[in-house]
Amino acid sequence: MSLFSNVPLHLALNSIEKRWDYISRKTNIPKQEFIIAVKFVLNSTFFAFNNKFYKQKFGTPMGSPLSSNIADIVMQALEEIVILKLQIHSLFYYRYVDNIILVLP
Repeated sequence: MSLFSNVPLHLALNSIEKRWDYISRKTNIPKQEFIIAVKFVLNSTFFAFNNKFYKQKFGTPMGSPLSSNIADIVMQALEEIVILKLQIHSLFYYRYVDNIILVLP
């Protein structure tokens, strides 16, 4: 299964909102307009199969360059939640794109 098409849109939008301080340094687009644009892209996914057109109903768009970035932002948000819930301190944690190494005692 594809990770990208399994990212719930509400989780994607929440993750963008949480990281707006970082995202805003890379764009001049106001936050509300940025969110509207992302919602538009994420909710406008159509594809053709056997000469029929379908609308993707769940997840980020298949084949969209935006999908990998959204999936990365969501994974970062989920990692933060899980790591904060650990009752022990990690000895080592490193993340590179979608690869993680975490060492616990």
